[in-house]
Amino acid sequence: MLDRGGRGAPVTALGGLQCSSYGVKDVSLLLRWNRNANETERAAARLWDAVRGAAHVDLPGGGHIQFIRPLVPGPVPLNADESGVYEYRIEISIYYRR
Repeated sequence: MLDRGGRGAPVTALGGLQCSSYGVKDVSLLLRWNRNANETERAAARLWDAVRGAAHVDLPGGGHIQFIRPLVPGPVPLNADESGVYEYRIEISIYYRR
């Protein structure tokens, strides 16, 4: 998972950060699967379906994801790396409770 950082204004409620009930984190997920392009595409589609449907997820340690908003219309193919392993990228914004 790569932090995309640097995009958009921070979430700040009137009254300051202490009054903000949620935050947003933009990230890129990199899926490196195997040397079979079809299998990798199917794995990327499964990950996409799981991520875009995620909402109200409690995390270990007390965190809570309100929902996930995709930033791209689907998994983005990156072709194969230098060792022949196919890769896909998924860009999302994670909205979480403070």
